[in-house]
Amino acid sequence: MERRVDYNYEHLHELEELREQLDLLNKKLDKQQIFAEKSMIKYVKADLKKLNGSGVFYIVMGIFALIYCPVTFYFWNFSFEFVVGTALMLFVCLAYTLYLHNGLYSIDVAKGNLMELSQKVLRLRKGYANWLYVGFTMIIVWCYFLYREALVIYENPEGFMVAAIIGGLLGGIIGLSRHFKVVRDADNLLEHIKEIQNS
Repeated sequence: MERRVDYNYEHLHELEELREQLDLLNKKLDKQQIFAEKSMIKYVKADLKKLNGSGVFYIVMGIFALIYCPVTFYFWNFSFEFVVGTALMLFVCLAYTLYLHNGLYSIDVAKGNLMELSQKVLRLRKGYANWLYVGFTMIIVWCYFLYREALVIYENPEGFMVAAIIGGLLGGIIGLSRHFKVVRDADNLLEHIKEIQNS
């Protein structure tokens, strides 16, 4: 009988040690999960900072273009209608960029507003994808009117058009590369948010 009591006591002691080890293991796992979540939040903050930086860059460049381009075309004796049309087109581009990036600056990732952030980033990504169709259409129409204006203003508009085409191609390459970078940054941010939510 004493032997049986000793056996139960040893068994209980082993169970208690096993329970302590499990508690210790759970604490370590919790710490690792907290560390992993903090690391992912750092990535989310870095991705959000990139998107916000791109937004600020586009807005500053949009304001510059909205002022510079119409004034330049006005002093180059382009028609009033063309100058106003150019200003309206640039204003629409600027307003749409402001709309897409609106609200990303005010989100505090540390407070766990990941659902709101993911909704706004999805809106931004979808807007950038759709913007290619709208932007290319506007540029084609604008280039047609630019060509018509150049025919009226210049005796030999070929030189002006060659310079416009070269400038347009360079601007297009730079703009498209930045456009696709914003889309990649948005995809990375959404992927990091998904990882946090699944952990």
